[in-house]
Amino acid sequence: MNEDQTEKLVLEILTKNQEIHMLKMQVKGLEEDKQELENNLSLQITQEMQTNKEETSNAQLSDGHVQDLETQIKQLQEEKAHMEEELQVLNNHVLESLQMEDKMKQLTLELDTKNIEIFELRRTLESLNKSAVENNNKMKFLLTLWPLTSSGRPLWNNVVVK
Repeated sequence: MNEDQTEKLVLEILTKNQEIHMLKMQVKGLEEDKQELENNLSLQITQEMQTNKEETSNAQLSDGHVQDLETQIKQLQEEKAHMEEELQVLNNHVLESLQMEDKMKQLTLELDTKNIEIFELRRTLESLNKSAVENNNKMKFLLTLWPLTSSGRPLWNNVVVK
């Protein structure tokens, strides 16, 4: 029964390790996506600013175009904020999984310690039982060696020590 529980704990730990690994990979992917989006946003903003400068020097930009660019910038910033929130949620999940893994390891260690204690207690109990049986056999043997009086009592009961 204890081995089954230990195997279940080990299997659960392995499963959690796989989940943690997958979450770490997802976090890494999201961080890379975030970095790429930030770079793209910066590049796009820079390109738009350069385009705006060129167009401004050639002709006045229309208000509609400026509004479109501002809308795009706002959308990209919202998308960036949303991805940062998702990243934070994943980071929290990874931390919780790591804490759960630590707790499982601690419980497994405690279970192993208790199993060792039970084993040692059983061994001590067996040793004590064996000693008691041996002592009982020795006493029976010694009692057979003592001569008895006519009344059936051992002779050593009549011995007076001075």
